[in-house]
Amino acid sequence: LTLTKSDIAKRFQEQVLRSGSLSWKGSHTIYEHTYNCRSNQSQLNFTLNPSSYNNTTASGSVNDNITGSYFQPYVTTVGLYNDANELIAVGKLGQPIPKSQHSDMTFAIKFDA
Repeated sequence: LTLTKSDIAKRFQEQVLRSGSLSWKGSHTIYEHTYNCRSNQSQLNFTLNPSSYNNTTASGSVNDNITGSYFQPYVTTVGLYNDANELIAVGKLGQPIPKSQHSDMTFAIKFDA
C-alpha cells in the first residue's frame, strides 16, 4: 500500500484500528521533481529520425517526401542532461506534439525520485 498524504494515512490507520490492527514496516518519502524544458521557435524544426535520410548516396541527403514546405516535425521524446552533457533521464510523451515554428514551446517534465 502506498499512501501519498499523511492526513489520509492517519485516517486510514484510525479506521483500521477500529476493526483490527495495522502495522507499518517502514516509510519512504518520494519527492516529485519538475523541470521546464523550453524550445525556441527556431530550434528543433527538423527530424532526427534516421529513416528520413537517403542512405543510397554518400552525402546522406534528405528523402524527397520530407523536403516540402508542408513538413512539420513532431515532438515525441524529451531528454534531460546533467552539467557534463550526459543523458540522465528520458521522457516519452503520451502522444506526439506538433513542433511549432511560430512560437516557443515549453514542456513540463515531472518525475518521482
